[in-house]
Amino acid sequence: MLDIKFVRDNPEAVKENIRKKFQNAKLPLVDEVIALDAEKRAAMNEANDLRAQRNQLSKRVGMLMGQAKKDPSKLAEAEEAKAQVKANADRLAQLEEMEGRLTQQITKIMMVIPQMIDPSVPIGPDDSHNVEVQRFGEAKLPEFDIPYHTEIMERFDGIDMDAAGRVSGNGFYYLMGDIARLHEAVLAYGRDFMIDKGFTYCIPPFMIHGNVVEGVMSQTDMDAMMYKIEGEDLYLIGTSEHSMIGKFIDQIVPAESLPQTLTSYSPCFRKEKGAHGIEERGIYRIHQFEKQEMIVVCKPEDSKKWYEQLWRYSVELFRSLDIPVRQLECCSGDLADLKCKSCDIEAWSPRQQKYFEVCSCSNLGDAQARRLKIRYKDENGRMQPYMLAERERGVHFDVGHGSGSFWFRQAVGCFNQGFWPDTISTDLHHQNVTGPAIDLLYVASKFLAMGMPLQDVLYRVTRAPALSIHRPELGTLDVGACADIAVLRNREGKFGYMDCGGARLTGEGKLECVATLREGEVVFDPEARSMPDWQNAPAPYWTAPGTTRSWTLWK
Repeated sequence: MLDIKFVRDNPEAVKENIRKKFQNAKLPLVDEVIALDAEKRAAMNEANDLRAQRNQLSKRVGMLMGQAKKDPSKLAEAEEAKAQVKANADRLAQLEEMEGRLTQQITKIMMVIPQMIDPSVPIGPDDSHNVEVQRFGEAKLPEFDIPYHTEIMERFDGIDMDAAGRVSGNGFYYLMGDIARLHEAVLAYGRDFMIDKGFTYCIPPFMIHGNVVEGVMSQTDMDAMMYKIEGEDLYLIGTSEHSMIGKFIDQIVPAESLPQTLTSYSPCFRKEKGAHGIEERGIYRIHQFEKQEMIVVCKPEDSKKWYEQLWRYSVELFRSLDIPVRQLECCSGDLADLKCKSCDIEAWSPRQQKYFEVCSCSNLGDAQARRLKIRYKDENGRMQPYMLAERERGVHFDVGHGSGSFWFRQAVGCFNQGFWPDTISTDLHHQNVTGPAIDLLYVASKFLAMGMPLQDVLYRVTRAPALSIHRPELGTLDVGACADIAVLRNREGKFGYMDCGGARLTGEGKLECVATLREGEVVFDPEARSMPDWQNAPAPYWTAPGTTRSWTLWK
């Protein structure tokens, strides 16, 4: 998925890229998404202006209500200001609904506009225009007739497609005996080959959620390939690449851990059935098969290097088995929408007397990373530009401290670069109140420990949340406001704070609640500050509940 800013700034380049992929029907989408983006940004600007006005008007309402107690003439002015606050709130709600709707429309279109292809990609409408780059090994013809592959397997009683047809239909098979063992041996060989290249072996989930599918492939490929589990938000994988990449969904990957190089085994499930000629009969392009896959998650500047390395590893694997292969550069029309560049590795078939595809390698640029929200933090801990861009366009950043979502390695880096949260909150709710849970003051104290001034911490746990939920009457001590008050103590000393990874940060302050008032009534008083001394307590104190018997002090 392209960056909307790139589309906005380079509409003609995006259109030319669409033409090179022979998808002219998508050309109107560029102007459409730019117009929707302009409408969304206008709505956001108006909404930001209203939020600023709301803050000012709310303060004015509080001031006027306080003045009205002594000067009744101020009451009408206060009511007028209240009416304006209400009108602004209604308009703001409309704008926020509009922003959400436009965001969905923009995202839907951006998911369809193809990735920018690499300048080196040959131009052509379909795979007939793919270009042979080079060959590895000599393609030879033996002096004897070569049987069809299923005939060889049948001689060893190694395959039963008739039984599979009765059990599952066409496009399935039973592998038996030594043929099944050979199948497993080849997979193990591919696995160990990639492990020896430094890749980490992975057995991934064989079913993935719909949002992962949408993140790794286009809707067209999804409809053509994937099997959906009825009644579940689950799809059978068409390749383990999908679940391996999905492993990083919505994650910030530390730069020092890049590149992530994974190799995996999985069964693969696809709707396709190869019935395009005699050379494709048997167990070629069927509904279920096994693959050894490899992926690399790396920095953008390293993607071309790794693309080169991956196809060379693929060639080396087949050549280690003395199989002649060739590299075929995929043309623009043969590239899936998410790919910048791709090549097929084709093996020589002496029976067919032609090359056929056995592997493909692709560079997807940042397409899957954008769709899956995979990000990384550089070695110096600098914020990535997209974070600042998101805040600039109005995204609200909240700290929701759960059992796995707060890390000092991220929080301190962001804080030191001036990227502070807009609000500070927690995931405390009625189902985890007895644990595990992180209470609000503990989260707030962590920001004190990181160096945030006390007044900024208090603003982010009081006034800022109230404004974010469109309740300007809350979180304020203005005259006339409801007397909701939390009395806090900032204890001085050395206090240790733990993040979700089990690491420690030491601070010199800790916030503790010593009293809470709700609408002027004391509802929390752990130090009994609002209570009389027991010896001077009023008469009801001396009467046992449910009786009339009074108690006196021992003399």
